[in-house]
Amino acid sequence: MNNLDDNDTNLRAVVMKCWEEEKENEENDNNSKVSTRVLPPELLSVVFLYVCAEESFARNNRHNIFLLASVCSYWRALVLGITFLWSRLTLTVNTDSQGDPSVLQYFLDNVKQTPFALCLLFSQKQEYFSVPLGRMSAIEALLLKDRNRGKLETLRIEGFSLALCGYLPRFQSICRLEIGGIPYLNYWQPDSLQPLDLSNLAGLNQVEFYSSGCSLGVVMPWTQITSLTLKSEDIYVCVFFFTQCPNLQEFHCFSPLKFNTRVSYPEIVDNFTSEKVENLSWTSNPEQKCVTLFSRLRLPSLRSLQWYSRSYRMSDIRPDEASALHNLFSSSAFTLSCFRLHNAGSWTIDFIKTILSRAKNLRVLHLTKCNYKFVIDTLFVLRHEPDGGTFLPLLETLIIQEPEGSIRPSERERQEIQLASHIIPIFQNRDPEKKKSFSLQLSQTAGLHSKDMRTVYNALRSEGYAFNIWVDSAMTCSVKEVLERERWKKGMRNAPMVSGTHWYTPRTEEDEDQDWGDEPSTRLIREAAGCSLSPTT
Repeated sequence: MNNLDDNDTNLRAVVMKCWEEEKENEENDNNSKVSTRVLPPELLSVVFLYVCAEESFARNNRHNIFLLASVCSYWRALVLGITFLWSRLTLTVNTDSQGDPSVLQYFLDNVKQTPFALCLLFSQKQEYFSVPLGRMSAIEALLLKDRNRGKLETLRIEGFSLALCGYLPRFQSICRLEIGGIPYLNYWQPDSLQPLDLSNLAGLNQVEFYSSGCSLGVVMPWTQITSLTLKSEDIYVCVFFFTQCPNLQEFHCFSPLKFNTRVSYPEIVDNFTSEKVENLSWTSNPEQKCVTLFSRLRLPSLRSLQWYSRSYRMSDIRPDEASALHNLFSSSAFTLSCFRLHNAGSWTIDFIKTILSRAKNLRVLHLTKCNYKFVIDTLFVLRHEPDGGTFLPLLETLIIQEPEGSIRPSERERQEIQLASHIIPIFQNRDPEKKKSFSLQLSQTAGLHSKDMRTVYNALRSEGYAFNIWVDSAMTCSVKEVLERERWKKGMRNAPMVSGTHWYTPRTEEDEDQDWGDEPSTRLIREAAGCSLSPTT
């Protein structure tokens, strides 16, 4: 019995020791799990800024800033206290709402003296020449208070009403103005317009009009404008605005196919030179009126050209479009460094080479949704010069994004093989001193998971160029795995790769009510959750 008691005691001691060790390990594990509550405010503010910057613009969604504030009281206090977090967001106020502008007041209190962006949303049900003046007066009273004066930097107006013409000149702090979303020229006569006078806005330098007939009667401080964007505007309006801005640096024009013949503007003079335009975006238009524009333009300082071609899936480029590109590349031969081309069709090799050869200092070539044949021909041109030299020797970045191939599987497979066959020669024929800095980006390109592309990648890896080729993971599972292994070996976790998709579970109304409580500040945030906040660009 004594032996049994001794054995029982020993067994109990062993069990107790194991239990104590297990308990100690559990405590260590619990201590190792750091709660987000103990993170310093500086670190959490960076996390909050990242989360809010990633959210997309959606007018009716509850946005991430309110979800962050609903986690706990500690996070709620931080969200309320981070001024630059609120100033990075754009507040959308629906002027058709019958409530008081308490949300706007709350937003202004949080941004404090930091410049912010505001979007005024007008309902489509409102009359074009009317606006709820009582609501606008309340908004104006808040924005023009002494403590708020000078804070409104960006103003966006959707569903623009002509009744606002008297309000806009009062906001002297506006630097960027976006107006659009009103009925186009078919619904009213231009001679019935009330002029929109913006000439008194001393800080205005960026203007955007989209689907906005009010641009016909606008008066702006022309010499101040450095950035101008016109979408769905008459081509004559675009030309008139362009010629009126002597200090223009960015011009983005997306005009419709049909023109308004009832409005006449003076033609652009021959050899019109805009000395300061560096960035140009244009949708090619087959109409003769648009073509003649480029034959008269001179842009000696042009650095970046973004061209939306109308030859999409056509056999060749239109003569008018070819003439426009010839003129642009000729007038900016020594300054153009970035060319972004969209929707190009099956252009001839001779034309591709003629155009690109004029851009002596081209460093970035970006092809988006272009015909597969065009992409392959461009790669062929970039391989080498006939005399053995390097074509476009200063080229640093080549981006191929979503090329359009044949719908027939056999033909598409042949195109993918041709695409892969041109990649290695492009690297091999570059200047030895610049090979390491040359990069090829392939985004959403069909066929990158094929055997041919894996062979290409392995060949580049053996020559030391594994990190010169970027691959979008959206359609390339096998290549992604190869790239990930290489990054682990080299210790380069920051090498470019499109990240995966993350999921979250939406909170219910009951969860939010339970977390928010009944504090006055939290009630205002909950009301603000019904408004729209979007990242300010």
